[in-house]
Amino acid sequence: MDITKRTTFFALAVLAVLSVATALMPSGTAEADCGSAAEVTLYGGQVIEVGTVTIWNDDTYLYVTYSTGGGWVLNETHLSVATSLYDIPQTRSGNPIPGKFRYKTEYDPAVTEFTYVIDAGEWSQEGLELFIAAHAVVELDGYETAWADGLDFPGNNWATYFTYIMQPCNGEVPS
Repeated sequence: MDITKRTTFFALAVLAVLSVATALMPSGTAEADCGSAAEVTLYGGQVIEVGTVTIWNDDTYLYVTYSTGGGWVLNETHLSVATSLYDIPQTRSGNPIPGKFRYKTEYDPAVTEFTYVIDAGEWSQEGLELFIAAHAVVELDGYETAWADGLDFPGNNWATYFTYIMQPCNGEVPS
């Protein structure tokens, strides 16, 4: 899928998710996450939809959840969050280096969901754009490398990243 089609697909997918999430919000007010979550497809082997990566924030933390479906499981996850694409560990030619990402976890036994809870202190500025590289090693009948859908890194591979805007927080979800 070329970058224009992926970008268009991503935008439509986010709009659909936001529409459903808004419709399902409970009435009344309660302590809750800020703004809206963003969800992107997790692709194994470039084209196999193996799950999703969902990101959201509250006043204190940034949350990133990897979820698999269809029998796929997570064996490893690697996550980099930065305020610039070039702050994500990469080779000189622009290929990301997941083993050098700040957040990484191996699972034994394998899992179908995992959430990173990250102190958002350095990113607490409302409206701040974050660059997210979410990589995984997934398994069904064999192992596959997986990346959260997004834009291509400048290097010569299929690795991708996406951006997330820190959502405003007021501690309440409207009715």
